[in-house]
Amino acid sequence: MFMLKSIAGTKTRLSGSILSGFMIFAATLAQAGDRYFESGNWASVKIGRNCHVFSLQAAPNTSGLLQFVFGEGGYDAMFDYIYLPWTENDVDPPWDMEQDSVSLYVDNQPVWMGEEMFFFNGEAFTFGASMTSSIVPEVVASMLAAQNSLGFAVDRAAEGEVWLYGDFSTAGFGQVMDAAGSQCSFNPRSLPAS
Repeated sequence: MFMLKSIAGTKTRLSGSILSGFMIFAATLAQAGDRYFESGNWASVKIGRNCHVFSLQAAPNTSGLLQFVFGEGGYDAMFDYIYLPWTENDVDPPWDMEQDSVSLYVDNQPVWMGEEMFFFNGEAFTFGASMTSSIVPEVVASMLAAQNSLGFAVDRAAEGEVWLYGDFSTAGFGQVMDAAGSQCSFNPRSLPAS
């Protein structure tokens, strides 16, 4: 049996700059009107020609968000975990970009798809992991079949531990994927190979 260690501990506040970024994003969503749909722990919005599907919150004591992006017809699918720093002083990657690796868990059971995720550094101290495009349909199928959650964890090589960075409820995921599929002309249960 394995045990996942939560990375958040007792920290619960987001930094001011991150919080203001979320407020701007929320204001953009409010203007999206009929292009925005929310159910359970998930939401979708069509921006330009792409449909974005994203988690609204992680479980307590975890961090970050999951994001899918689908082009018209479901092509060019992307899946990312975006780490959200706890304070504005968190400017270094929260994992070792060279030595650590991603693990995914569906309903607390490990799945192989984490092997297809790779760490990245984004702008403004944004860190995350992105999946090989061709594997995204399998992640979607696993999440549609899940009873409870998808967990994002990192195998910390130096510590010899697996740290849970986000445990995300799949409640509402199917309805949100159906809405995104309707807006971007794809069937979430039969995504094309990207």
